[in-house]
Amino acid sequence: MARKTIEEKRWGEDEISLVRSEKKMEKDEGLMTMECLRGRLLAERQASNSAKEDAELMGNE
Repeated sequence: MARKTIEEKRWGEDEISLVRSEKKMEKDEGLMTMECLRGRLLAERQASNSAKEDAELMGNE
C-alpha cells in the first residue's frame, strides 16, 4: 500500500483533486494571458510598421 502524503492525511481525495484542478486552471489562464500578450505585441508591431510606411510615402510626395 502506498504511503499517504501529509496533504492526503490532512485532506480527503476530493479536496486534493480540487486543488490539482485549480492549479491546472491557473496554468491554463497563464498560457491564455501569454497568448493574449503575444497577439497584442504582434498587432502593435504591424501597426507600427504600417505607420512607418505611411510616413515614408507621405515624405516622398
